[in-house]
Amino acid sequence: MKKQLSLLACLLVAATAAVAQTQSDAPLKPAKQADPATWNRYTVNGEKFSVTFPSIPLMMTGEAIVTGSKRVRSERLLGVHADGGVYAVLICENPKRQQSLRDFIVERTQLEGWHLASEQIVKVDGFTGKQYSSMSSAPATAQFFAVEDRLYQFRVEGARAESAGVNRFFSSISFANINGLAISNGPGVSSSDEGAERIFTSKEVDMKPRLLTRPMPSYPESARKKRISGTIILKVVLSSRGSVDNIQIVQALPGLTEQAIEAARKIKFMPAMKNGKYVSTTTQLEYSFYYQ
Repeated sequence: MKKQLSLLACLLVAATAAVAQTQSDAPLKPAKQADPATWNRYTVNGEKFSVTFPSIPLMMTGEAIVTGSKRVRSERLLGVHADGGVYAVLICENPKRQQSLRDFIVERTQLEGWHLASEQIVKVDGFTGKQYSSMSSAPATAQFFAVEDRLYQFRVEGARAESAGVNRFFSSISFANINGLAISNGPGVSSSDEGAERIFTSKEVDMKPRLLTRPMPSYPESARKKRISGTIILKVVLSSRGSVDNIQIVQALPGLTEQAIEAARKIKFMPAMKNGKYVSTTTQLEYSFYYQ
């Protein structure tokens, strides 16, 4: 019985860990619609893909632990705000093809909530991938591919699958044509001096930051034994560079606060924008733990 209760506690943590006040389904100001005919093709030096974006994307490079293992891999996230949503590409190293496409999809679903029953087969340049829609009320679509030693996720959030921009984005994916404007780390739309020095509130920006990956905190055995429940509140800065900085504890929970901080550091997001520049914003994160 004790083992069953512990498992239930873990499930409840995963179901109730929440991120609050971080994004909206639309920007604060009406977004200018991106004309798909004016989009440019982009690639990354050393990568074997290209895709079109409505504007020069921001690219962030970092490392992450592969879910269910101790392996660390390099990851790159490219993205832009457009049409009230976000167009993005996640590139993950997969040396010796250690992770299958199916396992990669399951991993991203645990982090991002894709609806596996919505699966569609997609083919690009001889590679077979999978497409899914989001389980949330906000429209979102993602396509996944395994190509040589890379795992790719192409995704659009905040725009419907049938829209011209979404169709343009997914139809432009190529693993044969890798020619395009090469992207390097950093913002495609430079931060202004004011934006680099000042941290804005979510009410001051034109487009709020949009969370793309929200890892859930772990619920360690020591906390399960004590049946600790409650909510941890963190105040953080979502920087213009795409990193989670200046984490401050507003409300702690003994034995679980470090787990919430670790999860917060792993969040992937598109930074907020103001006057056409990426800027840093403050936000509040809440993680709830319940043992029943």
